[in-house]
Amino acid sequence: MGVSVVIPAHNRAHMILRAVYSALSAVGADDEIIVVDDGSTDDTEGTLAPVRHRIHYIRIPQSGAGKARNVGIEHASKPLIAFLDSDDAWLPFKLTLQRAVMSHHPELVFCCSNFSLRMPDGDVVSYLEKWWTPGTRTTQVFGQGFSFHTPFPLPNSARECQLHICDLYKAIMHQGVVCLITLMYRRNRAPDVCFPEDLPTYEDWEFSARLARRGLGAYLDCDTAINYGHDGPRLTNADRFTCATTRLKVMTRLWGSDAAFLSQHELDYLKVRSDQYLEAATWLIRNGRSSEARAYLRYVSDAPLATRVLATLPISATTVAAARRCVRAVREKLPRRRPRS
Repeated sequence: MGVSVVIPAHNRAHMILRAVYSALSAVGADDEIIVVDDGSTDDTEGTLAPVRHRIHYIRIPQSGAGKARNVGIEHASKPLIAFLDSDDAWLPFKLTLQRAVMSHHPELVFCCSNFSLRMPDGDVVSYLEKWWTPGTRTTQVFGQGFSFHTPFPLPNSARECQLHICDLYKAIMHQGVVCLITLMYRRNRAPDVCFPEDLPTYEDWEFSARLARRGLGAYLDCDTAINYGHDGPRLTNADRFTCATTRLKVMTRLWGSDAAFLSQHELDYLKVRSDQYLEAATWLIRNGRSSEARAYLRYVSDAPLATRVLATLPISATTVAAARRCVRAVREKLPRRRPRS
């Protein structure tokens, strides 16, 4: 049950060693680490010199995160594949625990887990629920879990964590319930699944959805990875219009073209799609592009009346910016509410 670890990187010389060292602390003797340098223009390659004898380093022309991960998959030689981002890190027991899950449950296509968020002012443990739509709970997405005991030593936080086995294909349509840096999958159950290379963001969302379409997944309700918050470039920094239109593209070619799925869940699909059209239209209106917003509102049956009215007005980006400045000025002049005693 060897694992191929795929780490894509672009201009991450200042932080990639943290990711690689965390992977080295998690791998076993039969595992491999593949770093795919996506056309970095900094000294990412030179920074990796201390660990080059322990990793496979591949350099490609800059092509995006999806392509970089696909190259890593193509070069992977192990039956299990796991992903780590160059600005994040794993906990030392991550692969050991997930390898045990995949070994005990051969029916699984993939396994994922909870994770921690690390910010300059401290950690937020078990961050997954906070990553989702507010109010969503673990049991709503993954169902009831059961204790998973392992024969090897683990930290107290993971020794008897809950394991949930479930079909996540529909759940992922609603939101990205799988954090990629916690994902491990069985290659022979999805040999042709790859990351899309035509998306500006959410390539991990489509990839996890395609895995879930192949069969059951498992979720470990304990933290196995650390997501580091920082101010540098990130795919997750895309604006709301880009996010909404990208989700629409993925939904159309995945769930929207799945006749068997639509025969049972068409109303769910149409509701999620409608929400994304409304999100795109709202962003366009707020940025002075009301004429473009009207095209998106055609697919929204329950758009707020105020949104529909604003979409008919010839509001320019300059007008919107001026209105925002006025609102900020008014708020600054309003007396602050005293805290309740």
